[in-house]
Amino acid sequence: FTSDVKIKSISVVGGADGTSPSKMRAILARVVEWELAENSQGVLEYQTRYSKFQSVGNITLHFPENFGGDASQIHYIGFKGEATQLKRDVVATIVYEITPNPSDHK
Repeated sequence: FTSDVKIKSISVVGGADGTSPSKMRAILARVVEWELAENSQGVLEYQTRYSKFQSVGNITLHFPENFGGDASQIHYIGFKGEATQLKRDVVATIVYEITPNPSDHK
C-alpha cells in the first residue's frame, strides 16, 4: 500500500469445481487464519479483527488448501477499509538544473 490502511474485511473469489481456496492466512506481525467457503460469485466477505489490522503497510496472503481441485484458482482479492494519514517522509530540498554543472557532482 502507498500509505498505512485499516482493513475491515477481505473478499476472495475463487474458481469452480473445487479449485476455490478453502483456507486463507494473512501474515502481518502475526498469522491470522480463516476457513473459507466456496465463493465463485464474490458475495462473501471475511471480517478482520480490527485491532490487528489498524495500521497495515503491507500484507501477505497464503492459500494453503482448496476444496479438492488439482490447483487453486483465485479470480479476485478485495480489501475494504480506509487509508490512514500518509506517514512517508517527503523530500525536503529539490534542486532542478537547466544545464548540469559538473562541479556540483564531484
